Amino acid sequence: MLFEEALARTFSPPSYANPYEAVEDYRRVQRWASRHPESGSSAAASALDLPRGRIRPWMDGATPDAVRAIEAARDLGWFEATPGDDRGRAFTVLSAGVLSGGSISAESYVPRFAVDDERVTDRLEHALDVLGCGSKLVNETVEGRATELEPREHAPLLGRALAALGLPAGAKADGDIVLPEWLAGAPLSVRAEFAELYLLNRAVGRDDKDLVQVQEAKRPLAYRRELAGFFEEVSGGRVTLAGEKAITLSAEASRALGFGRDGLYRRDDG
Repeated sequence: MLFEEALARTFSPPSYANPYEAVEDYRRVQRWASRHPESGSSAAASALDLPRGRIRPWMDGATPDAVRAIEAARDLGWFEATPGDDRGRAFTVLSAGVLSGGSISAESYVPRFAVDDERVTDRLEHALDVLGCGSKLVNETVEGRATELEPREHAPLLGRALAALGLPAGAKADGDIVLPEWLAGAPLSVRAEFAELYLLNRAVGRDDKDLVQVQEAKRPLAYRRELAGFFEEVSGGRVTLAGEKAITLSAEASRALGFGRDGLYRRDDG
């Protein structure tokens, strides 16, 4: 689900077009140094055909950022996650949170999630706990600012992991926004969790109808079509595009996902 190479590619190490090559070179240097403890960086550079100026810091104890991130993610068990286990479900919930009511900073990679519904807050907090991050509220007492939830620990690392899983860092209205590829192969129950969190954030209904709509005015058409197809597949009901701004889940689809008038998750606008 989460792979070392994808996580490494969220970094931009100097002198490397492919960031993962820096990880591989660092590991080569460390293996060589462990076999030749009496040799210095000049001998290592000659033996490995690498610039001495690049590897000298590595032999003196420096570690590339991507390597540190990989080691931290491994310690947290993130590379062991699969779409059907607890960590995978946590990543799924957070992925839905980013796309439906959150963001990943393009500069710091810190993820934040808008929280104005206790059901959303509870799910996000649980997901962050499962991944070993904990959570904290920000802007809770700042007038004019929406209350948001962010990781208490490992925030930039989690943001990079989510980006490696296919979530957008920065603006979400860009043309390349898509649902994560791994979501299609996840168990139905996991895809349903994604749909539920997404709809808890975005679905609005009327008290006289079972159907609900999801406003996606700033998203590209390709994404709206993909999202509609996803909801249709998970619910088994009809889902259509409503003009250029919204997606409509039919009464059948809404009821199947718990968003009909009497559904567990329904929230109306009156």
